[in-house]
Amino acid sequence: MLEKFLDSGEAPKLRVMFVDEAQDLSLIQWRLVKKIEEKSQDSYISGDDDQAIYKWNGAHVNTFINLEGERTVLDQSQRVPQKPFALANRLIKRVTNRVEKEWLPKEDEGSVQRCNTLHDVNFKKGKWLVLAQANYMLPEIGNILDEKNLYWQRRNSTPAIKNLYTIIQKWNELRTGIPLPYSDCKKIFNKMSKNWDKKLFKSMIKDGFYDIDTLKEKYGLQTEAEWYEALDELGDQHITKIKKLIDSGEDLTKNPRIKISTIHGVKGNERENVVVTTDISGAAFDEYQKNSDDMNRLFYVACTRTERNLYIIEPQTRKAYNL
Repeated sequence: MLEKFLDSGEAPKLRVMFVDEAQDLSLIQWRLVKKIEEKSQDSYISGDDDQAIYKWNGAHVNTFINLEGERTVLDQSQRVPQKPFALANRLIKRVTNRVEKEWLPKEDEGSVQRCNTLHDVNFKKGKWLVLAQANYMLPEIGNILDEKNLYWQRRNSTPAIKNLYTIIQKWNELRTGIPLPYSDCKKIFNKMSKNWDKKLFKSMIKDGFYDIDTLKEKYGLQTEAEWYEALDELGDQHITKIKKLIDSGEDLTKNPRIKISTIHGVKGNERENVVVTTDISGAAFDEYQKNSDDMNRLFYVACTRTERNLYIIEPQTRKAYNL
């Protein structure tokens, strides 16, 4: 579609053209920008070459770096505290091909803490991002968080625990006398293997509301037990985990305090506490040995996600970024 527009399309006449995140544009996208710019009286192109981490996806940061025109640098961070800033600044100065710029951290001192393993981080309070260089590393991070009985999610996904807890809440509402719609009753039914007569359940009207007495008298419900006994299809593993999370004070009605993600997947996000793991994939390590610019930018982005505390996990393998 872009190629068709570039070959035969007519750019609109504009008073002003705005382009954001320009460091992430590919060459064909830059051609599109240039074509539109020809019909614009003014243009404003914003971005940060220090955050150019999508070269693998076709981004061409050199075009952005070499743009002509007046430059304005936003020189005050509203997010990054002083100590994480100092570390991030050292990393980005390793990049050989960049626009030199000066910017200041916010007044909060913040902290940078180094931990031998992820097990050493105290996640009990606050909101967290846990970052890794590659997708294949995330399941192991999730396993460690599970071992620590923590409530977490992968970026942009709803954790299974939250969906299950919603069903538990509906069961608790039913037990206290609150009528439920058929749709909620069905979710509860699906988590019972032996406490609800299947034939009688099928006789329920789909647009009806049902209280627990009616369900027991007419539609085959055979229990009023606590959720961990009644909802036997949850499975022992999920039941144990949910009970531990509740006992630890986690609010399972809300999104988890802890998110895990690749660094590429979290650009633009921020959290009070950020954990950065330093191991990198074999292919990334080989490229890092040849030219470190891309990896320096990547870990600069990781370190500047924090609003207060930055935790650096020491390498667990021989292939790691020197942070």
